[in-house]
This record gives sequence, C-alpha cells and structure tokens, in this order.
Amino acid sequence: MRTTNYLLVVWLLLGILAALLLWYAKSANEPQRDLLQPPPVVQDEPAPALPPAVIQPIAVEARPAPPPRMDARPTVIDAATGAKLPGAAAVLVREAGEEWVVVFGVHVRRRVEETVWRAEADADGRIEWPGDAAPGLYRLIVSAPEYAPHAQDLRVPAPEPEQITLARGGAITAFGIKERGVPIVLASASGDVAFAESDADGEARFTGLADDAYAVLAGDPGMPFTLRAEILPARPSYPYPHVISVAHRERRIDLAPELQQLAEVRGMVKGCAAGEIALWAKGATPPLARSHRTDAVGSFRFPRVPPGEYELVVKPALGPSHVKTVAVDKGDTREVEIDFPLAEIRGAIVRSDAATPCAGVAIALAPTDGAGELAAVSDAHGRFAFARLVPGQYRITLARNGAEPLVTQVFAGATGAPVELTLKCE
Repeated sequence: MRTTNYLLVVWLLLGILAALLLWYAKSANEPQRDLLQPPPVVQDEPAPALPPAVIQPIAVEARPAPPPRMDARPTVIDAATGAKLPGAAAVLVREAGEEWVVVFGVHVRRRVEETVWRAEADADGRIEWPGDAAPGLYRLIVSAPEYAPHAQDLRVPAPEPEQITLARGGAITAFGIKERGVPIVLASASGDVAFAESDADGEARFTGLADDAYAVLAGDPGMPFTLRAEILPARPSYPYPHVISVAHRERRIDLAPELQQLAEVRGMVKGCAAGEIALWAKGATPPLARSHRTDAVGSFRFPRVPPGEYELVVKPALGPSHVKTVAVDKGDTREVEIDFPLAEIRGAIVRSDAATPCAGVAIALAPTDGAGELAAVSDAHGRFAFARLVPGQYRITLARNGAEPLVTQVFAGATGAPVELTLKCE
C-alpha cells in the first residue's frame, strides 16, 4: 500500500514537471514565431498625393557648326585667247550699305563694301580661297591690268566658280591738257569714280573699263566741272549731259576746247601768310568749294574755275572769316587783292626768378567777346605763339601746378608787329 502511494506521488511530480517543460518551451518559441510572421496590415488614412517631381534639364553646351569651307581654286583666263592670267587681283567684299558722294557737284549713289579677303592669282592663274567663310552673300571682284573687272555675287555656302573669264576692257585717254598734274575724274553711270593726273605730255589715261557710260571731268574735286567727251546715247538716269560709251574700245578725248573756257582766280591776301583760303561757288547746293593755303607772302591761285560767281573766304586761326565776292567769265584770269591784316600773340613762360623757362605748360587763348579757343603748350625754352588772329581783345589762361590758373587779358592789334608777353608759371 505504502509502495503504491509512493509511485502515485512520483507520477504526479513527473506530470507536473512535464507540464512545466511544455509551458516553458512554448513561451520560448513564441517571440521567434512572431518575428517570422508578417506584421498585421494597419488600415490607415491615405497619405496626401505629392506634386510631381520637376526634373531640371541638364545644360549641354551646343558646339557651333563649323563654318563652310571655300576650297575651290578657280583659274583666271583671257576670254579671247584662253591664256591664264597670273597676278590677277581678287577681292571678296561684303555689302555694308550705300552712300551718296558728290563728284564735281553731282550726287552719285554708290554701294559701300567691306573688304573681307584679298588674294592674287599664282603663276598658274589660280586663286587660293580664304578657307573658312561665314555664311552670307558676298561679291567677288577679279581684275587685271588692261582687263575689264569681273564681278559676281557669291553666296556661302554654295559652289564656288571653277573658272573666271576676263575680257580686255575699254580705254579712255584725255589729252590736250597743257599742265602737268591736273586732276582728271572718270565717273561711270553705275557710280564708280576713278582719278588720274595729267602726265608730262598733258594726257591722262584710264584702262580696263567695263561697258558703261562715262563722263570725263577736269579740275579739282569739289567744283562743278562737266566737260564734253563725245556725244553718244547716254543712259537716261545718268546726270551728265555729255558722256562717252566704252565697249572694249579705245577712245581719245580732246579736253583743250573745254579747258580753254575755264577761268582762273589768283591774287594775294595781305597779312595772311600761310593761311587758309577757300573758293566757294555762290548759291550752290550742296556747297561746292576748293581750299588752298596761301604761300609765305600770302599769294594764292585757283586754276580751272568754271564761269560764275564765287566767294573768296579767308579763314583766320581764330575769329570771323573775311569774305569777298568775285565773278569770272569764260577764259578770264581774275586778279584779286584782299586786305585782311591779322594779329599775332607770342611770348615766354618763366619761373619766379624770371630766368628759368617753364616747358610743357598748357596755354589757352579765347576772344573775350566771341566763341572759339586755341590751345598750345610751351616748348623747351618756355616759348609759345598764336598766329593769324583777328585783331581784338583776347583772354590767355595759363595752367599752373598747385595753384589757380593765371588769367591775363591782352589786346592784339593789326600793326604787323606781334604782341610779346612774359608770364610766370609759379
């Protein structure tokens, strides 16, 4: 009986121990199972929608396209013989606008062109292109002595010409000019203007002329000379009444009859040596003038003056001009004497000891009752001079370092003797 009780107690204790072991094992494995299972889904409120993200573009520097190439090497040849022309000049220009020029009193409109490139044909008559060229419209001009110039528009990029043909141009020789160095002008209907001077034989020659209408003019630029060449049919738009047409031909024009109709104005300005004098065509619009300087004794000469009424204008260095009216007829030689005595102010700038010169000092001269001003700088000896002044009262301003400018008034009279001054720079 007692043994049976012991066995029951042992089995009861073993059952309790087994239950404890099972509980402990279950408790130890529960956290690992929770870790292995996914978390429960929580139904929360939907999150607010975010604005779409703005993606900034990545700046990529664009590489400029390479400029077009001008790689052709055109050959310049003679139109008649097919011979190559080495040394032919080629100019590539670009239009830069238009301008009006006055040629002997006549307005001529011509194109203003900017030179981009120049070249010369080699021994084989070939022209080397400049290589890279910006896109655009250009004008190619090829010329050679005795040949009429060849001009054509050229657009880049575009095929370049492979051959350029030059034809021998016309020529105009003006003769009958009794003086050497007389300026001769050749003006074309298209607005081209060429200049030449008469040689020792009294001739002036223009060659390589394109087919066009031309006027031959003699005199000085700025005066209204229109001389007869040959009366041929002229273009209606051309302003000159007498023109010559050149179509690859030689023309000779005798200017002696027209030159004999021109007059001459000459004379002397008393008191204005080495001064400026101008001859103005009276009533001309725009104003037409020729300017010269009187010589050491005041003499002047205006040759080849068309008949008409003029104003001789003597211009002093400071002060109002002196004007004298003069009229000339065909073939006249008019002697004119102008009495226009002028004054001179000169002097020296010294230091306070009155012996040491002041070099490089700025001096200004202005009339007390008029506009205008002259400026000078004292030389190494402290000397200065103002010549060709209209007589009157003047104000001299002397700049001084570290002090107020020195202002002096002086009267310059038409006595022929200069006014002498001594000024101190300190």
